[in-house]
Amino acid sequence: MRFHKHALIALIFTGATSAHAEVDTAVAGIGIAGSNDHAFAWYQDGFAASGSPGNLDIHRTPYAYSPAAGKLHTDIVAMAISNTTNHVFAWYADGTVSEGTSRDLDAYHAPQAFSLPQPWQTPADIVGVSVSGAGNVTAWYKDCTYSVGTPTGLGAEKAPRRYALARGYGADDVLDMATSGNNVTYVWYKNGFMSAGTPDKLDAAIAHQPYAQHLTLRSSFGGPSSAVAAVKNTCSSPARGSAGPARGRIESGASDGPIVAAPVDKGNASSSTGAVIEAGAADRDRNLERTGGGVSAGLDDDDDFYQEPYSQVESGLADGQTILTGVDETPGPSGVYFPTIGNKDPMVAAGRNFVLTSQQGDIELFDKQGKRLRFGADFSLSGYRLFADFVEPTARRTVNVNSFNGLNNCNDETLPQTRSGERLCVAEVYDLRTYFDVEGDRFIVLGAIRNVLWTDIYLDPDQPKRIKDKKCRYDKSKAKGDEVDTDENCDMARRHIVFAISRTEDPRDGFYTYVIKDNNYRDFPWATLSGDNFVIAHKGDTMPDGPVATVFSLKELREGNARPSYFNFHKGDVNGHRRVLLPDHYGGGLDGHTLLVAGQPGLVNMRIFAFAAPTARFQKPPVISTQLNVHIRFPIAYRDGYLHFVKSAYIDPAPDCDKCLNVSYVRAPVSIVNNKIVTSKNASQGFRVDHYFGKYKSGASRDIIYSYERPALAVNKNGDVLVSYIRYPIKTPPPGLNTPDAGYSIWYADESMPRSPATLIKGQAPLPPEFDGDNIPVSPLGAFLDYATVTVDPVDDETFWIANGYVDNMRAYRMVLGKVEP
Repeated sequence: MRFHKHALIALIFTGATSAHAEVDTAVAGIGIAGSNDHAFAWYQDGFAASGSPGNLDIHRTPYAYSPAAGKLHTDIVAMAISNTTNHVFAWYADGTVSEGTSRDLDAYHAPQAFSLPQPWQTPADIVGVSVSGAGNVTAWYKDCTYSVGTPTGLGAEKAPRRYALARGYGADDVLDMATSGNNVTYVWYKNGFMSAGTPDKLDAAIAHQPYAQHLTLRSSFGGPSSAVAAVKNTCSSPARGSAGPARGRIESGASDGPIVAAPVDKGNASSSTGAVIEAGAADRDRNLERTGGGVSAGLDDDDDFYQEPYSQVESGLADGQTILTGVDETPGPSGVYFPTIGNKDPMVAAGRNFVLTSQQGDIELFDKQGKRLRFGADFSLSGYRLFADFVEPTARRTVNVNSFNGLNNCNDETLPQTRSGERLCVAEVYDLRTYFDVEGDRFIVLGAIRNVLWTDIYLDPDQPKRIKDKKCRYDKSKAKGDEVDTDENCDMARRHIVFAISRTEDPRDGFYTYVIKDNNYRDFPWATLSGDNFVIAHKGDTMPDGPVATVFSLKELREGNARPSYFNFHKGDVNGHRRVLLPDHYGGGLDGHTLLVAGQPGLVNMRIFAFAAPTARFQKPPVISTQLNVHIRFPIAYRDGYLHFVKSAYIDPAPDCDKCLNVSYVRAPVSIVNNKIVTSKNASQGFRVDHYFGKYKSGASRDIIYSYERPALAVNKNGDVLVSYIRYPIKTPPPGLNTPDAGYSIWYADESMPRSPATLIKGQAPLPPEFDGDNIPVSPLGAFLDYATVTVDPVDDETFWIANGYVDNMRAYRMVLGKVEP
């Protein structure tokens, strides 16, 4: 799925503001362990993390620590690690110091009094403390002096003398200081930059370089402008010929001053730009008991895990055929709308007042009447603009992900490059998905970013058919000249996850934006929302040792927390599976748990996993699991005690078309009882297996064979299931009929069969067929469409919204958005 990124013409545009450093200043202390030079950061919320000086959490997931008995985390004024013993020292505001471990700050010695070098100084005057390899304790103070001594006598060995920070910085700008095992002293500033040098000249080794604190880097889109700190006295050196940040100013990361956003245009969108087809409302009056609530979406793709061809069905019957549908028709759409952003990855998220659509690299906003709304001056918003703070390669930003993934020199002209001149910077945004947080009334946009380098080095040795020569190439192309002549840069291929959560239910009010710093070389991200969990996983499993799923706190994301709590699941947590599938979660029956599903294609070995809500921040809960002996299917929706699965599958075999398949639907009862997953394959308990939409009788003949492809499903509060698909004529279509149509079927909860298909929109032109190795025509949909999606409107929890594709009169695939009221 290649996306040609949008060029960022300017950073100043209606509705956008400047990027600025997102630094968590509630730091209790930072220290460096001399044994391995790992940097430890302790925060005032009671959690610590371990990483490197430039990336403070890459080595260890945040964990809880405790201060000395009788002290609070906020009582700590400085911390340091002994480079000889790895003991951790903590100095407190009451004039005492304790000695312990990174988790237990007084494990070795209870607090005892310490002295400062000057009689007028108090613990509040301490800017930072470090313990060198020789065991000397160096302390820096707000008056631009430092002293050398012991943990209990900070000036016992050398009286105070002057020190100099990096140019433009004052003592109030310092977050903390620490000394490495090779006696290099680092300074972390509150604007997201760091310097390093000697105790008296703290920028002698590194003058000005960004650092990162947490798993994610945070920025914003369309939110308040960055604040500019007041000018103040500094402890800096004189100018040395290279400009640093302005005196006392917090680095915006985008320009030398804050960018002032123009007002967001939130009205008077032209209705002519979003064509609308109004249809009659459903003619079915239903009075079912209403329980639960929610949304769901579906997905399929053409990677090798789901490499099966797709299904066939025809809405009308021919002689000798049966179709597993009711005689009644599925209700037609009550509205059909046409986004203009393409169709490779059509997705829809319905909110209370808005509908947000996405395709591979762009998003577009509608109101509930189908009128397109503007993001500032434009009707669509590219992912590149939304996440530009993380990927824009020319700006030196504290949130630019290239600064923290080993690509500081990604624009180096001496490195290999593509024929078009692209280098190794992470600068492409792709695979955008949209979701709606029903409990918090927020829209979420999920995506991925990457550089132009594609490599085989991350491939699992258990997949020899996919491994060639462990080489790398640019642009995923096999064209001559794009191959890299040497493998020395193959390990520089990068994939990262980005996501954004709207500040309100109206996405035009702006987003908090996040990027996960860790490289996880996989494609096709997907997500689900369950309770307070925002779960991110990948359909790809290229990097088998990377996390199979990452779980964030939705509550903290809604608040724009700069360090949202999270935990990772790896393959060891899920019986060795390299990837998991994410059901959409709504309704009861799970006792607060979230479900994950895994399995091997072709085998009857689906595995269902579940985890409870975490009991503390950053704490990964245990995983429980059970076996459900059916074939793996995706997409999946959980609703009120049932898992619903849909996919394309072969039947026995289709007449005159061995490439033809059907949409296969399975429903399985699943619940959590006493912390155990309970499921059943008993039909009396609601189990349905291999019910096909459009099942042909074996040996039947017909003149036209249709393929129903790219299925997706959602389930509303009444238990009604809507399955959408693309209908494509696979064999001998009559003239004018070989056009892919967007359609759907409903299976009502109180009926024994699904209804016959309805059309969302008919295709307007044919696509040329593709041929397999035997010159047999096959559907070309894989080149144009990865998946379709369905979701449920959260207002009534009955209405369905569909995002799918069709062929327009220019023979191009376009997105269609449909509203169906069952």
